[in-house]
Amino acid sequence: MTVRWMAIDTQYASYADLKQRNVVAQGWRDLGDMKQFIEENRNQERQPVEQDISDMLHNNFPGFQETLPGRLYAYFFQLQTDDILVAIEGVNVRGVCSLDQGFRYNFCVEIEYAHQFGPVEWVDWNDVSPNWTPQPPAQGVLAIANARQDGAEISRIYHRYIQKRDAERAMQNWAALLRAQKQIIFTGPPGTGKTLLAKQLAAFMLTNAVPEIGEVDQVLAKLRMPFQEDQPGAWDIVQF
Repeated sequence: MTVRWMAIDTQYASYADLKQRNVVAQGWRDLGDMKQFIEENRNQERQPVEQDISDMLHNNFPGFQETLPGRLYAYFFQLQTDDILVAIEGVNVRGVCSLDQGFRYNFCVEIEYAHQFGPVEWVDWNDVSPNWTPQPPAQGVLAIANARQDGAEISRIYHRYIQKRDAERAMQNWAALLRAQKQIIFTGPPGTGKTLLAKQLAAFMLTNAVPEIGEVDQVLAKLRMPFQEDQPGAWDIVQF
């Protein structure tokens, strides 16, 4: 897993556009559809492939920056499942996403940022971490670049956000089932957290927030809804 900056040139695209399209994307549309080129060179040595990219750029974008072939090689050939991409407009951090298994390349000739991979789910950075923002390179980023300085912290904060978001989505689904069916049965071997999960679901339904695992009992205690079989009207957990 690698954390990468992904530059967006606002003259041609925007983070909002990529978020709506559920893709990561780059420009240089005049290179044309790169799908066959990617498939044919996926397992080839880097240097000759990078030279081929350089030749394409010379034909379509004379005067390009000398680091661009390497950056486009990284974009077309080095993105991997679970990589995290941080979208920046200039040096402004806008959003973050990760690449799920099965992401694929697509060329969209109608738009300038035509070389896209997806689908992805972008999250606004302010939602992920309102109190801390990573610092992109001061000189900006061309295409994509590894986030060496803040990469570990970006990964930690992003994964924590995703875990909390996914837990809340699961709780919402289970709460809907419980309201409709009046019961839910969690199954599994002893010690796998079924009771704790049931308590967490109860706390979520009472507060509309997912408590941290270590705070579930405290939350329920504050709500004065203990799990006691002899209390009339109390929530109950049946173990069998």
